[in-house]
Amino acid sequence: MQRLVALLLELYGDEWLIIPAMHYRWSVIDQQRDFIMSEFGKLSAPGASYEEQIAIGERTSRAFSGMLPALGITAATIPGIEMAYLEFLDQLNEHFGHYDFLLGSRPSIGDFGFMGPLYAHLARDPVPGR
Repeated sequence: MQRLVALLLELYGDEWLIIPAMHYRWSVIDQQRDFIMSEFGKLSAPGASYEEQIAIGERTSRAFSGMLPALGITAATIPGIEMAYLEFLDQLNEHFGHYDFLLGSRPSIGDFGFMGPLYAHLARDPVPGR
């Protein structure tokens, strides 16, 4: 039973937390453009100058920046996405006040499923990181 719960948590992290992650990354890009573009550029050319990384980031991020509607992220859904995400964070904070990991004292695949969207997108990007 614990394995099933861990797999369901991983699924939630991989498939559903990507929605607030992509919303907060691309819906407010004007507030964090330089950071996002430089991060995309660093992945492709870690030794390039900051300006070169920004230019590379602009080119390589085009495919990602237009995917919001395909994920169901629209003006009509954004308030619900934000409300659900903030409720999720409140519940997660409460849980981690009692436990080190999602299912107790050891990490599970569920913890790793949460790591990508929560760290890579939501904690590191300037706007949702605040």
